[in-house]
Amino acid sequence: MKTGNLDDTQPVVVNPVDRLDPGDRVGSTIGGRYRLLRVLGQGGMGTVYEAEHVSLAKRLAVKTMRPGMAADPHQASRFMREAQALALLHHPHIVEVFDFGSADGELFLVMELLPGRPLSAWLAALPTSPPIALVASLLDQALDAIEMAHRSGIIHRDLKPDNLFLSDAPGGLRLTLVDFGLAHVDEAIDRVGKLTSTGMIAGTPLYMSPEQCRSLSVSPSSDLYSLGCILTEMLQGTPPFDATSSAELMAQHMF
Repeated sequence: MKTGNLDDTQPVVVNPVDRLDPGDRVGSTIGGRYRLLRVLGQGGMGTVYEAEHVSLAKRLAVKTMRPGMAADPHQASRFMREAQALALLHHPHIVEVFDFGSADGELFLVMELLPGRPLSAWLAALPTSPPIALVASLLDQALDAIEMAHRSGIIHRDLKPDNLFLSDAPGGLRLTLVDFGLAHVDEAIDRVGKLTSTGMIAGTPLYMSPEQCRSLSVSPSSDLYSLGCILTEMLQGTPPFDATSSAELMAQHMF
């Protein structure tokens, strides 16, 4: 029996990786050299694993994109953009990338494995606002990382507490900037200091700059505005604006 225009005699081909729960992949190897050890986190686009290089016994973080997402040119381009952006940047407060590849239709990105937790989780666990001196130290580290990215012609476009990772280090907390999936990469900043417009809205509404909300071209100031929103949250416990919808939030940033 046939239904609609589908020929029942033709099998539907589904990539086996798409059917796996992320936890089921623990113990398997990707790219022929990275053994997946445990799930660190997952989202709509894919999963981040703690992994080990099978020859070097080095612990790393491997970010994978689901094959179904990788088949979408826009999503694959976004994943590639993150790899390219990180490959241009070498800074103590920016996560380091080691490898990028494709295996069985699945894109993967290999990065430095960071101990600790994101700023969002750290803030949520505090009974009160952090000391001003500590806030100043974290802000200084974030500014160092952002300045390096901007000098390289890269605008992050998605600065938020989830993308600032905190680790214990000698002398205090170390901040590392992660997730360049929405980064705008250009070879050079033009004469007026702005990068080519993306023509699309990109970012997280709680922390987006007015120009991002309006889908205008971004500049280094866009990241600084987002960092200002994060600073406000660190000092008062909440972001500068709150609303029941993304549209309302963006309107508050714009007006």
